[in-house]
Amino acid sequence: MLAGRHQERRALEALLAGARLGRSGSLVLSGEPGIGKTTLLRHAREQAGGFLVLRATGTESERDLAFAGLSELLAPLADLDGLPAPQRRALAVALAREPGATPDRFAVGAGLLTLLTQVGEGVPVLVLVDDAHLLDRSTSDALWFAARRLLADSVAIVAAARPEGPAPWVAAGIVECPVTGLDDADCAALAEQVAGRPLPAGHRDQVLAWSRGNPLAVRELARQPDLAATMLPSTPPPVSSLLLETFGRQARTLSAQEQRALALAAITDGDLAVVERVLAARGEDLSLLAGAEARGLVTMAGGRVSFAHPLQRAVAGSALAPAELRALHAAVAEALPLAAGDLRARHLAVAAVGPDEAVAAQVEEVARRADRRAAYAEASAAYERAAQLSDSAADRARRRFAAGESAWRSGRAGTATALLEAAVHEEPTGPVAARGEALLGVIAAKAGSLRTARDLLFRAAGRPGVSAQEAVLRYADVVDVSLYRLDTEAATRAAALSEKVVDRVDARTAAIAGVAGGMAAVFAGRPATDRLRHGMAVLAAGPSRVRDDHAAWDLLGPLFLREAGTGLNLVRRAESRLREEVDLGALPHLLFHVARYQATSDAWPQAAIRYTEAVDLARETGQSTELAMNLAGLAWLRGRQGQEGACRLLAAEAAQIALEQDVRLARAWTLFLLAELDLAQGDVEAARAQFQSLDSWLDELGVRDVDLSPAPELVECLVRLGRDHEARPRAAAYTRAATAKQQPWALARARRAQALVADDDAAPVLFEEAVALHGESPDRFEEARTRLAFGERLRRLRSRAEAREQLRQAQHLLDGLGATWWSDRARTELAATGLTVRRRSAGPITDLTGRELQIALLLAEGRTTREAAAALFLSPKTVEYHLRNVYSKLAVSSRAELSRAVADLRAE
Repeated sequence: MLAGRHQERRALEALLAGARLGRSGSLVLSGEPGIGKTTLLRHAREQAGGFLVLRATGTESERDLAFAGLSELLAPLADLDGLPAPQRRALAVALAREPGATPDRFAVGAGLLTLLTQVGEGVPVLVLVDDAHLLDRSTSDALWFAARRLLADSVAIVAAARPEGPAPWVAAGIVECPVTGLDDADCAALAEQVAGRPLPAGHRDQVLAWSRGNPLAVRELARQPDLAATMLPSTPPPVSSLLLETFGRQARTLSAQEQRALALAAITDGDLAVVERVLAARGEDLSLLAGAEARGLVTMAGGRVSFAHPLQRAVAGSALAPAELRALHAAVAEALPLAAGDLRARHLAVAAVGPDEAVAAQVEEVARRADRRAAYAEASAAYERAAQLSDSAADRARRRFAAGESAWRSGRAGTATALLEAAVHEEPTGPVAARGEALLGVIAAKAGSLRTARDLLFRAAGRPGVSAQEAVLRYADVVDVSLYRLDTEAATRAAALSEKVVDRVDARTAAIAGVAGGMAAVFAGRPATDRLRHGMAVLAAGPSRVRDDHAAWDLLGPLFLREAGTGLNLVRRAESRLREEVDLGALPHLLFHVARYQATSDAWPQAAIRYTEAVDLARETGQSTELAMNLAGLAWLRGRQGQEGACRLLAAEAAQIALEQDVRLARAWTLFLLAELDLAQGDVEAARAQFQSLDSWLDELGVRDVDLSPAPELVECLVRLGRDHEARPRAAAYTRAATAKQQPWALARARRAQALVADDDAAPVLFEEAVALHGESPDRFEEARTRLAFGERLRRLRSRAEAREQLRQAQHLLDGLGATWWSDRARTELAATGLTVRRRSAGPITDLTGRELQIALLLAEGRTTREAAAALFLSPKTVEYHLRNVYSKLAVSSRAELSRAVADLRAE
C-alpha cells in the first residue's frame, strides 16, 4: 500500500500524462534511506500503462563498472541502427556491443537521447532508475546529458536517489522532488497495517517519535516492539542510523557461517551461481542462505539473491573482519569465469594487500577497456588502483598519468590535476613528467590559472627528450594562453623558441607554428600579415582534424586578419565537423572563435546563439576560461544591442571569473564594453575615464596589438568633450600602429580617429578613406560608426544632403544589427538635418529565440530535421517543436519559404 504521498503521486502522474501527450519531463525523488522512494517508483510503474518501461538500479558493486547501469537500462533495446552514425558507433562501443575507436563521452549521451526519442515516436517511454546516486559515473553522465535536452518527446525519466554529495542531476537542471516523512496519521495507519492489529498507545507513540515519518522505520519498529523498548527515550537518533542498526542487528542473529554466506551474496551482486561455486570450494552449500531468507533479509529466485533493501546489503559484511572480506573477494575472483575479466580484476584488487604487479596489470587492462569505451571516470579509478598496486615508481607514475588523463576526459579537472601532479612527483625526470606537465598546462588553461598554464607548458616543451613536434605544439599552446592572458613577453618568447625547431615538424604543425608566431608578432605590434596568410593557406589545404586538440588554430588566422571573406570556409568546416563528431569538449573553444568572427561582421544573431551555446557547454564541461571569454563576448553583443541589464549581469560574471582565473582578455573586453555602454548612453566623461583606464592598463602590460586598443573610442570621447589637443597625439599614435599592421580594419579606425581631429577641409577626405577601407573588412558596426561620425561632421559643415546620405546608411546598418542606442543617435542626427525617419525594424528575426534561429539557419541550409537535431544535440521532436514557432513568427509554411525568409534576413 502506498500511504499518503499525495503531492509526489500528483507529480508522477502529471509527468506520465505529459509524456503521453508528447511533453518530456524528468524528476528526481530525493530522500534518506527507507523514506519510500522505491515505492514511489513502483507506483509510477503501475501507472504507466501503455509505456515501454526501461529500468536500472545503481549498486555499490557496479559503481566502478563502466556503463553497467546503461547496459541494464538499454537491455530491451537491441537495435541501434536508426541512430546517426557517430552516435550509433559511440553507444555500441560504450555498451561493448562492438569494438571501435574511443568515442567522445558526450557522444554516448547524445546517442542515448536520440535512442530514447526514436523509441518514443512509437510508444511512450518511462525510464526508472533506482539508487541513482550509485550509478557508475559514465551512465550518470549520459543519463543527465539526455534528460536536460528532452522537451517535446514522449519520454519521462524518474530517478530515486539519496542526497549524498554533489548531485549531477541538480547541475543538469533536473527537477528534484524531496521525499520527506509521512504525517502522523499515515504513519499510524501503516504501523497498524504492518502489525496486523491496533497498536497500544505507548507503542504507537514510540513508532511515531522514533520513525520521524520514515516508512521503512515504521515497518521495522511496528514489527519489533521490543527493539523500540530498549532504546533511550530521550533524543531519537537519525533515521538512517536507526535503520542501519536495525538491519545490522537482524544480520547478526545469523551464525558466523551464515553471515559469511550473506556477505558473499552482497559482494557478488547476488550472482547465485558464483555464490554456489565459492561455497562449494569451501565445502559448504546454499543452505547457509536459508536463515537469511527465512528472516526476510533476502530472496532467492531466478538465479539471483535479492536483498529486501539496499541497507540489508550494505551491512551484510559488517560483522566480518577485514581479512575475511579480502579472502571472500579472492575466492570470488577465483570462481568467476575468465570471460569476466573486469569483475575478476576488481575483486583481486580489493583482495590485494600491498603491491602486486600481476594484479596491477590486470586492473590496468580493465582501465584500458573502459577508456576505449569512453567510460573515463571508471578508467581513471581503475588506473589509480593499478598505480597503488604497482611495484615500481615508473609504473606508478605511468598509471597515475593515465588516471589523470582519463579524469580530465571525464570532466573532473580537480581530480585530474591531483593525479597528474602525483605522477610528475613520482617520476620527476622521466617521459611521464613531460606529458604530465603538458596536460596540467592544458587543464590549467581551460579550468585554472593561465599563469600556471603558461609556466607548465614552457617547462613541458623544454624538457630533455621531448620531440620537436610536441615542443612546437606546446609553444603554440603558450601563445594561445598568452592571448587570453595578454602576456606579450611570453608569446614572443614561445614563438622564438618554436622557430628554432620548426624545421623538424610536419606541415600542419609548421603551419600552426606560423599562425602562432604571426599572432605573437601582432601582439607585440609587429607586422605579420604574410606569415598569418601562409599558415592559413596550409591549414585550409590540409584535412580537417576534428579530434585534434589544436583544431581551433584553423580559425585564429582569420580572426587576426579581420579581412572580408578570409578564412570563412575554415570557420564553417571546423564547426560542422565538430558537431558531426559530437565533440562537445572541444566545442566551447571553437564556438568562441566562430562567435567572435560573426560578432565582428553583420551576423550578430548567429554570434549570440553561438556565444550562448558555448556558455552552456563551458559550464557543463567545467571550462572556466572559455566561460569567461564567451560571457564577455555575449555581454559585448548585448550592450551594443541596447540590452543594458543583460549586458551588465554577463559582464559582472565574466569579470569575476577573469579575476579569479587570470583571464586578462576577458577583463579587457568587459572594461571596453562597459565604457562603450556609457558612450552609447551619452555619458561621455564616464566613457572617457574607462577607456583611458583600459588604454593605460594595456600599455602597462606591453600589449601593442592595435586591434585591442581603445584609442579611436578615446579620441571620440575627447573630441566630444572639447579636448582636441589631447585627442590629436592619440590619433597620431594609433595611426602609426595601424599603418605598421597594414590591415583594413585597423586602418579604417585610424582614418576615423584622424578625421575626428582634422580640420574641416581634411576631415571629409579622411572619412571617405575610412569608409572605403571598411569595405575590405566584414565589420558592419565599425562602418556604421564611421558613417555616423562622418554624417555628424557634414551636418556641422552645413552639407545637409551629404550628411543625410551618410546618416541614412549608418542608420540602416545599425537598425539591421539591432544596435538600438547607436541607431537612435543616427536618427537624432537625421532629424537635425530636417529629415524624420522612423526606426527600421530588424525584421521578424528579432522575434526568434536563439534556439529557434539556430534551427532556422540549419534547416535553411538544407539539413533534415534529424540532421539538425544531431548537430544541436536535441531530439527531432524538439526541433519540430521549435520549428513550429519559427514558421509562426516568420509567417512561412514550408521549408522553401523558410529558406527564402532566412536568405532575405541575411541580406538585410
